[in-house]
Amino acid sequence: MKYDIGLDIGVTSVGWAVINLDKKRLEDWGVRLFEVAEHPKDGSSLAAPRREARSVSRRLRRRRHRVDRIHNLMLEKNLLIKEELDELSPLTSEDLDVWEVRKQGTERLLTNREFARMLIHCAKHRGYRSNRKSEEGSDEEGRAVLSAVKENHNLMIEKGYRSISHMLIEENKPLRNKGGDYSGVLLRSDIQKEIEAIFDKQQELGHPFATEKHKEHYITTWGSQRPFASKDDIFSKIGTCSLEKGEKRAPKASYRFQRFRSLDKLNRLRIITLDKNIRELTKEEREQVLKQFFAKKEVKYKDIRKTLKLDDQERFNELYYDEKETNAKNESKTFVSLEDQYKISKAIEKSLVKKAPTTFTSLDYDTLGYALTVYKDDKDIRDYLKNEFITGKGKPVQNLTQRSYDDDLIDALLKESFNTFSHLSFKALDKILPFMEKGQSYTDACQSAGYNLQARKDLPKQRLLPVIPEDEIRNPVVLRALTQSRKVLNSIIKKYGSPENLYIELAREMGRPYRERKQLEKDYNKNRSINDKAKDKISEFYPERSKVRGHDVLKMKLWEEQNGECAYSRKPVSLDRLLEDGYAQVDHILPYSRSFDDSNTNKVLVLSKENQNKQNKTPYEWFGHDEKQWSQFVSYVDSLKVNKRKKKNLKNQTFDGRNEEEFRERHLNDTRYITRFLKNYIESHLHFTGNPKEQHVYPVNGLILL
Repeated sequence: MKYDIGLDIGVTSVGWAVINLDKKRLEDWGVRLFEVAEHPKDGSSLAAPRREARSVSRRLRRRRHRVDRIHNLMLEKNLLIKEELDELSPLTSEDLDVWEVRKQGTERLLTNREFARMLIHCAKHRGYRSNRKSEEGSDEEGRAVLSAVKENHNLMIEKGYRSISHMLIEENKPLRNKGGDYSGVLLRSDIQKEIEAIFDKQQELGHPFATEKHKEHYITTWGSQRPFASKDDIFSKIGTCSLEKGEKRAPKASYRFQRFRSLDKLNRLRIITLDKNIRELTKEEREQVLKQFFAKKEVKYKDIRKTLKLDDQERFNELYYDEKETNAKNESKTFVSLEDQYKISKAIEKSLVKKAPTTFTSLDYDTLGYALTVYKDDKDIRDYLKNEFITGKGKPVQNLTQRSYDDDLIDALLKESFNTFSHLSFKALDKILPFMEKGQSYTDACQSAGYNLQARKDLPKQRLLPVIPEDEIRNPVVLRALTQSRKVLNSIIKKYGSPENLYIELAREMGRPYRERKQLEKDYNKNRSINDKAKDKISEFYPERSKVRGHDVLKMKLWEEQNGECAYSRKPVSLDRLLEDGYAQVDHILPYSRSFDDSNTNKVLVLSKENQNKQNKTPYEWFGHDEKQWSQFVSYVDSLKVNKRKKKNLKNQTFDGRNEEEFRERHLNDTRYITRFLKNYIESHLHFTGNPKEQHVYPVNGLILL
């Protein structure tokens, strides 16, 4: 049997259908349900509790190891003997509270037992210190901790306390963090000062253990802290380039990728001229706008208009224009935001306030973006930018510029941190960018640079789709959805054999953050409520109908949206006859055969006669030649309480052969990374019947069904 497969992939379900091409019928269909791979209340990872438990276990293990090394130091340097060390716990009635011991350690000579208790207590409670300045106070708990740390530090200075133990005892501060109360949290550097003060006082009073050498040894052991991840571990986890085999991916914060991203958007931007033609930006215009991109945090369409000095009547093809609003209002949407580059630029400016200007090249920006993305420890970042970086294997690593940056700049940069990588390496970007500078699209630039985008499709094909690679999809919600989709697809193939074609639709929420998905869920629920009201109204006016069809609901919704009028003639549409066959019809504003846009934003309710007269034309093509009639129609459209996309479709004057293909491509193809990944992965690995050189996987834009 020759057949096609359709997959509708959501975050909790995979709908599927098998279309029999021989008999031209729906052969089989169904849905697979599964739980979303996150906590339903807050969107947190299901692995978070396990990860948290591992973190606690690791922290306790490291603390035990640290205390063991302190024990060995005390035994080796004869502070205590083994029997005395074993008798430190439990406490006796003669033992003072350890905080009191620490306080008195700066005032009087301590016994060996007291000194040992102080050293062990400090090893277990080291206070607050972060590996990264940029992560301090990054969440609610972190901000609470940071606030308490600063308060205690300032209190020490303001009241001139000799040590933190003096401050805690005299201020009656809590000595343990309980129930979210972090008022007793201390800065690690303040604790170190107290340790040094105790050693110095004991040395002054003649304690044999309190030597400079022992103090240095203890503080080194006490203060040792491993980074979030080792240098080598981080580098090994960076993915490989999708075009250059074996090359690591470039950080998104790098200058070269930011320029690639900017050119990619600019090369797709079109301007609708005064005579309704559509043109690309010239090379000079692109250069003008690019300079603006790297000078601001974000650039809006209105900023581009100002830079290019466009006529007031010229328009950007990507925007809907409300004629009642000014260009500034219509074009207030962000075109591109190079926030990472902006932050780096500001850090550079801050470090040069009191210095002579220094020239920074694009390679400098690449180096700084690389350091702040790859390394997660302030010392590692500093070492890399100072060209003093040594890997765990003892090998030196030079930064991209091979120059050493000054400490003021590094201190300013340490407040920033970036996390994401692109799909391309610096090597691939260097090959592609020259062609994109000439105005070529990404696909054309890849071909011009000698990359064969078809090569992956020529791999040996398999009957069943192999396991989805986890290193390609880091989002657990998406990974579970794709994994479940693979199971559905392989089950169908096992039953019916290899398919002819595969059509994939991914839900709009796929790959989006939890908060955005919750908003989409609210929108869906709101739409469901509107549908229910429409059904109730149909049942009220058409009690004889035992079953309400979806098409009937759509007609009722459009009737109410259009205030009971035909969208083209503005004649009243009788509610009593609304569902009568041949009376009123749902029309595609931009003909479906030319746009492939089946969304509700491309649909209106019209009288059947008007629909027949319109034929395969847009409203403007049908009666736009009549200036008076068109003006009245535009006024009517502006009065409707519908979304901007539908208004734009109704008033579209430029939908002709020059941009139909681009429009169809936009509405038929889902261009999100996840969809592209799934399409390419299936094309690269799965066997299809028919001509292997033809396309067999079609990613359908989910907006079609909205």
